[in-house]
Amino acid sequence: MSEDSKPLFGAEGRDNRQSVRESLSRSAANPGQTAGQSGNTSDDEMAAWQPSLIDRIKSLGFVDDATRAFDLLPLVLVAWADGAIQAEERAKILELLQMRGLKDTPTYTMFEALLESEPAAVYLQAALTLLRELVALRPDGGASVVDLCVEVAAAASDAIGSPDPISAEERSVMAEIADALGPAAHAELTDRLGAGS
Repeated sequence: MSEDSKPLFGAEGRDNRQSVRESLSRSAANPGQTAGQSGNTSDDEMAAWQPSLIDRIKSLGFVDDATRAFDLLPLVLVAWADGAIQAEERAKILELLQMRGLKDTPTYTMFEALLESEPAAVYLQAALTLLRELVALRPDGGASVVDLCVEVAAAASDAIGSPDPISAEERSVMAEIADALGPAAHAELTDRLGAGS
């Protein structure tokens, strides 16, 4: 059996990962909606019910320790850019989770689920919208997220010694991510990949 035809993850936990994917997709349909909201409220009442950034991040399934991995979601987009996850891309993302102390946690399982089967585009777009707000609070403005995206994109090519480590699909997805995150992220991508990004 070739590497491409082997299952990404073992049968153990498959149902759990499927359940996680379904839950994440449902959460993206209405991120951050709080109980009690209805169409018959004043602007002041709506403002009082507006969930905080952290509440909206939690509504996408990132609770407790998982918030430490929220900025890694764009890496999943990059890994799926060409329609398939390469083993080296998957390993790089899971290694980053381990480096953050998230091995053997629900967060790790969540990322396994997102790497096993392509997540819904609406979920990832909702996450990017929230991530833009989050990186706006950081000194680097999302440049570190772009750096990690480039590392993931280059991971598979590095393993096979490809002269152009980043595919056109990956470049396109990284440009979308950088544009979504803002000017600092876009500038970093241009610096890393050149003016054609």
